[in-house]
Amino acid sequence: MAAVAAYNNPSVDFRSGTYIVLIIIAWTSLFHAVFYKRRIKPWRVFAGKGKGTRYDWIGSEAKHWDLYECLRYYPGEWNPVQENLHFLIGLRDRIEHGAMPELDHDVFGECQAALLNFESLLVSNFGEQAALNTSLAFSLQFSGVIPKQRQLAMEVLRRSGTDSVVNYVNQFRSELALEVANDQRFAFKVFVIPRTANHRTKETIAVEWIPIEELDPASVEEFDKAIVLIKQRHVPVRNAGNLLPKGVVKEVSALIPWQFRTYEHTKCWKYFAVRPPDQVDDPTKCDSTYCQWDPAFRQYVYTGAWVDMLANKLKQWSSFEEIIGTATVPVSQVGSGFIK
Repeated sequence: MAAVAAYNNPSVDFRSGTYIVLIIIAWTSLFHAVFYKRRIKPWRVFAGKGKGTRYDWIGSEAKHWDLYECLRYYPGEWNPVQENLHFLIGLRDRIEHGAMPELDHDVFGECQAALLNFESLLVSNFGEQAALNTSLAFSLQFSGVIPKQRQLAMEVLRRSGTDSVVNYVNQFRSELALEVANDQRFAFKVFVIPRTANHRTKETIAVEWIPIEELDPASVEEFDKAIVLIKQRHVPVRNAGNLLPKGVVKEVSALIPWQFRTYEHTKCWKYFAVRPPDQVDDPTKCDSTYCQWDPAFRQYVYTGAWVDMLANKLKQWSSFEEIIGTATVPVSQVGSGFIK
């Protein structure tokens, strides 16, 4: 509710940024509740030696899974929802430690989808009585169009020292499979068509959702006639912005305090199973969020999301040792005589 209130508050300049941080906290809490309901402890396992399961603790509290880990352990086929949250996590990581450009209109679809997906998971696990939709309302708009001067000002803000965030948004979207990019669970897309009522009554609904899949072909054709849409078509360039293993090693090494080499990278892709092992019949069976097979050069390439995820996971020594299976080596000791 705080996330929605922040986004719909016209006096807040950091609307999308605030919303993204809060909605990720909400999603993480919801996953924890779901796991507890299913008698699963969403706790991080201590990476030290010894028999039995040992959990990592902060005082008297167990360290809980972050949203990445929750997505990894939650069962089922729901890739568009996962991609939506991976997209928002990547944005969160950038804006928490940097600047947030004017992106409210650009990322509205992903923000709205995250809210609808949240409501869906909440109701499916805890029943209709837990629904939030009775408490929410559509935000009011000052204008039906964005003035040209404001559009130009937004473009200037986008280019003012925040290119990395904009590039992240563009690259993430361009790398998505078409069926995911067009799925309403990844980015909610809607056309608002003003309607008039000749005989308005108190039962008349001011705003009504009409799911396109529930319409008959004739009705869909009528809507198509009513909407004039100009689309910018983004054609992804194969492997644009993707990295070879050495590139991943270089970028991750700059973001964590531990020694990270090709050896550790191999351990990582095996641990997370983002690509098949060598010498398999079908090398294309990758987790496309993080890894892709390049048939032209017959090699695997890795995405920026893979770098972000590894940096987020490996910066904690306990997670590093769990994933890699060996003790951490501080970068400060490499080449100092302590490490050969």
